[in-house]
Amino acid sequence: MKQYDGEVLVHAVDYRGTVDARGTMVRGDWSFATYAGSFAMTRERFDADELAEAVGDEAEVAR
Repeated sequence: MKQYDGEVLVHAVDYRGTVDARGTMVRGDWSFATYAGSFAMTRERFDADELAEAVGDEAEVAR
């Protein structure tokens, strides 16, 4: 559930989905009121050591 508090339309959207085994794809459905649809989100897979080297001391990387 995500709450949107915009100036024009305040509403909550229910998101339901699954993450693939690699953790790089989420697919699912969303709905609010009488509206509904599907979504797919992707992201790159990062190696923790490479990411830590890229960001340096700016952020802690969970391993």
